[in-house]
Amino acid sequence: MMSLDDGTHSTYFHQREFCFTLADDVYCRYLCFKNADHFKQALIDKVPYKIDIGAVYNIAPDRHNASDKKAFVPMQKEMVFDIDMNDYDDVRTCC
Repeated sequence: MMSLDDGTHSTYFHQREFCFTLADDVYCRYLCFKNADHFKQALIDKVPYKIDIGAVYNIAPDRHNASDKKAFVPMQKEMVFDIDMNDYDDVRTCC
């Protein structure tokens, strides 16, 4: 269980975009959660097989259509390298 000081009860967490990939490659973008409990419930309800964690936006991602597209801008991003080891099966010699 996450504690109150883990950052998930902040505006920052609520403005973070999450994307779920569901069965049959159904892609759900612009998801956001008010806290860890809401996030956990969405995981239980949707059972995504892939989760992408996106940028922190100036407004909650689930409201991206409620404003002018130019007003919905990312405020923070992380640099992430996603390396799928099975893509290198033909050149890997271990692991």
